[in-house]
Amino acid sequence: MNRKDLQKVLTEAREKDHGQGLERERQRKELEARVETARKWFLENVLPKLRPTSVEDYLNWLVGYIKNGGKPTHVYDYPFARWDWYVAEADIEPIALYGAQSVEIIVPAGIKVGAGNWGHCALFYMDGYRATGLVPIFKDTNFPDQ
Repeated sequence: MNRKDLQKVLTEAREKDHGQGLERERQRKELEARVETARKWFLENVLPKLRPTSVEDYLNWLVGYIKNGGKPTHVYDYPFARWDWYVAEADIEPIALYGAQSVEIIVPAGIKVGAGNWGHCALFYMDGYRATGLVPIFKDTNFPDQ
């Protein structure tokens, strides 16, 4: 192979990498748009049916969960308020939120939850005291002395 042929191999590799980079960028932008659409839908259609959860709300669920044989799955050395927790006050439909966009929702008995993809969101049902995700405890998740 002469130098021209060798350089052609390098040029082709660079062109291929550039094309792959453009495709990765297109996919990244498409994903960002889908995430933004899902977040907007959540804010408009789900969030109005929720209220912020207090530590006491979570402890009420956790009591039933433990009494029904459940055990915490994760222990965190930071406060409960660091996560986005809500209590459903009306029927809710699924929204696929992932990572930092996801939320935890306590679902009181009688509230209907639509089937579908909830992404990384976790649901904590008061009816049956079950969870669809991990069950954490936090440094301020403690039962008061009776």
